[in-house]
Amino acid sequence: MYQHYYPNNFKEVLISLLGIDEEDANLTIFPKLNLEEGLIVIKDLLENYEIKHPDNWNYFGDYVKYWRPQLIEYLQDNGIIYNENEKNFSSTSGEPTSLIVPIGQSSNLIDLDFNDVFYNELCDEINKAYQMKLFTSVMLLSRKLFENLIIEILRMKYPHNKPGNLEIYYLVKDRKFQNFTILLMNIEERKSDFTVDEQLITEVISLIKPFRKGANANAHSIIIVSDENDISEFDIPRISALLLRLYSNIKNNI
Repeated sequence: MYQHYYPNNFKEVLISLLGIDEEDANLTIFPKLNLEEGLIVIKDLLENYEIKHPDNWNYFGDYVKYWRPQLIEYLQDNGIIYNENEKNFSSTSGEPTSLIVPIGQSSNLIDLDFNDVFYNELCDEINKAYQMKLFTSVMLLSRKLFENLIIEILRMKYPHNKPGNLEIYYLVKDRKFQNFTILLMNIEERKSDFTVDEQLITEVISLIKPFRKGANANAHSIIIVSDENDISEFDIPRISALLLRLYSNIKNNI
């Protein structure tokens, strides 16, 4: 499942979730994980948006849509229940007990409604990681949120059916979106096109600079943080709110 859903960056996901070294982030690590580490990895997989909303693709004789329920059933067969509402695990033997370190704080990092299922679920993942004090995961997921929003903003502002627009955010030859650094550079260079929102873009770029260094989806480009104070320095809620405002302004004017 990891190879399928995180084909090019499953190592980065494992590094961010477990805090392991890059050379240890390979498929051989799974048998070495203790129960808590294993459930942290499985929980991240179960809450992956694409896994929760799978296609019907047949993968070597097995339908992808069955993978998630099969994993949950496998856990239950081994005495572990996944609670869909609480997004946590408990044991089937004796009194239910948490099998992951209890949430250490109740407040959300991002309290915004994007009026979009993908972005709202991504914010939920960020908030869960924040509450569990998985701050490197918070950074990884937040950067994913920012990157996707900027791509969406550029796509709306510069429709792909007009000459010269597509390459602003997408590499046709490589069949992938521009990396984060290029996306930020392209939107900054074109901020005057956004007229009344020009200052908004200037503020976003100034706040998002900590994410720019080597921001090309490589694991070592993610800034490893240690505590909540480090997270607060990046002002993730402010960046999220500004991007939502810009996203909404453009969407409403299409």
